[in-house]
Amino acid sequence: MKSLPLSMAWAFHEYLAAVGDPKKARIHHELAKMYNPKHPSVVYNEAYFTARAQAQ
Repeated sequence: MKSLPLSMAWAFHEYLAAVGDPKKARIHHELAKMYNPKHPSVVYNEAYFTARAQAQ
């Protein structure tokens, strides 16, 4: 299996953040944030996960 170029790695993790298990989603979001913290989808998901954590 080929590895993803760094320019695409964040997108892969951000995609996985939208799928299924909330705990795994947060992990993949954090990985995406390391690669591209200012991308609009990463910023949006950061707000989502922060609000979700505060609601619990």
